[in-house]
Amino acid sequence: LPSVLRKNIPYYTRKLQKTFDTRIDLVTTNDGFTEALAAYDKVYRASWKHQEPYPEFVPGLSQTAIKHGWLRLGVAYLDGEPAAAQLWFVHAGIAAIFKVSYDERFTKHSVGTVLTAKIMEHVIDIDKVHTVDFLSGDDSYKKHWMSHRRERWGLYAMNTRTMTGCVSILRHVGGRAMQSAWAAWKRPGTEGATVATGTERQP
Repeated sequence: LPSVLRKNIPYYTRKLQKTFDTRIDLVTTNDGFTEALAAYDKVYRASWKHQEPYPEFVPGLSQTAIKHGWLRLGVAYLDGEPAAAQLWFVHAGIAAIFKVSYDERFTKHSVGTVLTAKIMEHVIDIDKVHTVDFLSGDDSYKKHWMSHRRERWGLYAMNTRTMTGCVSILRHVGGRAMQSAWAAWKRPGTEGATVATGTERQP
């Protein structure tokens, strides 16, 4: 970890403990699982994130993971109130960070950082993982925790000799052009402007 983060984690931890009655639970078995999952759901609903389109997916995935011993569900409580929650999976020496969220009321207290550090310590010291993976997404905070960054590229293949391929090309290219044109038209002072589109790089 960078030196700034190594210094900040103990500072944030002490500050939380001075300000709140602080408790961090890390659930790895059925003991406390129901309570922790309910706390996770409460935190997620109070966070900045969009609600899950399939509400039963995360509980079902968590149930499967806990049966196999993969689940690492961390919840940080401040004065008895769940303030941050994270869903990790550990398997084959890899800790995958699947979901992180915190109640926006506690943003300034860096409770998410403290919780990440606590689970990170557990998976390294207890689970003995060789890799911690934040999975997809280029969120800026991740670079402070990780030593490497990978890119995932998508490739579209369409056959121009078939009707289906031609329709797919029109949908793909034309759809992007329409989105760009609409976005440009909505910007002040660009009504009637010509918009050119090209290829797009997607991490």
